[in-house]
Parts: sequence; structure tokens; C-alpha cells
Amino acid sequence: MRGGVFEVGPHTRRSEGPRPRGHAHAARVLRRPGDPLPHQCTSHRPACDFAPEFARLNDDILFGEVWNREALLPLKLRSIATVSALIGKGIVDGSLAYHLHSARNNGVTKHEMAEILTHIAFYAGWPNAWAAFKMAKEA
Repeated sequence: MRGGVFEVGPHTRRSEGPRPRGHAHAARVLRRPGDPLPHQCTSHRPACDFAPEFARLNDDILFGEVWNREALLPLKLRSIATVSALIGKGIVDGSLAYHLHSARNNGVTKHEMAEILTHIAFYAGWPNAWAAFKMAKEA
């Protein structure tokens, strides 16, 4: 960080802008097969109406920047980290279901996910992992 602004590293592609990268990423790995690619605000309209800046950061930074740094951490590992963090926080709702599905799209196999969830159970709590197992079967 220099002068209060984060410097752009070699793994950040700025030529196309973060929002198009975020939408391209969502199209490639985060949406369910057959779903149209919505702007993040389209799928989360109440949150976007209430907090448009939050939605912009979600699109531009989280999906446009962080998820696109595949040279630093492959999508498969990002998905494993995300699923692990959600379960660890006890977030076993639609967000976890979405990321379990994304993990599958990003190359995490059924057997790998079962082992990940078994491992997480001892650190994040049995009830959290049990709920995640039920959701993973649907992903």
C-alpha cells in the first residue's frame, strides 16, 4: 500500500475492469448450470437496494479481483477455503449451498468433499458438518 492506495500486482488484470471480470468469473464457476448470469444485484435485489456500495464491492472486488487471482491460488483451493470458512462460522444456509455447488464446478470431487467435511467436523463442530453433509449431497 502506498499513499493510501493498494498497488495493483502482476496477478491483477486491470485491462477489462473488475466488474466484467467478476461477471465472467461468476459465469464460469459460480452459477448453477442453465442459470442466466445475473448481475449480483439481480440475484440479491433487497441487499442491493439497501446497500448498493456493498453490492459494488461484492461484484468488483470479491468476484472481479479476489476470485480471479488463480495464479496465486487455484479456484479449487479457493472453493475449499470458502466452504471451510462458512462451515466454521456456522453458516449452513443458501450461501453454503451455493459454494458447495461452486466447489463441485471448480473440481472438488464428491469423495474429496466428504473427506473435507469429515475433517472440518472435528474443528468446526459436528452439527455444522452434519448440516453441510446434507447440503453437499444436493450440490
